[in-house]
Amino acid sequence: MNKALKAKWIWRYGNEEGALWRSVIDAKYGFGDEQWWPRRVSQSHGCSLWRGIMEMFQTFKESISCRLGNGSRIRFWTDILIGNLPLCNQFPQIYIISDNRNATIAQFCHRVEEESQWNLQIRRTSFDWEVDELNAL
Repeated sequence: MNKALKAKWIWRYGNEEGALWRSVIDAKYGFGDEQWWPRRVSQSHGCSLWRGIMEMFQTFKESISCRLGNGSRIRFWTDILIGNLPLCNQFPQIYIISDNRNATIAQFCHRVEEESQWNLQIRRTSFDWEVDELNAL
């Protein structure tokens, strides 16, 4: 199967939430770490069409960009938003004290008129050495 066709199937997986074929993939392999991507196939035996498609996954992921939209499907800490690492790796001290490590951007950011207001749901007052990391975030 050529690379373009494999990439198209990965793209369709992310866009066709209600499709029967996607439900079959989800039932067989489960969801991945992100809601938009399928879980990688780890079976070492047998013939798997989906495993062949997912061989293209890393190249596909590096070649696209996503729009934020309303932020309800993008996890603030664990999805890669800036650079090549998720924010939980870039700002580990703040991640540790976050009350909601699986929160989406929509859960942390609220629009008030034309401004975005962030509430990262930190469980305690930040220490001085954490404030620098919080400000960088």
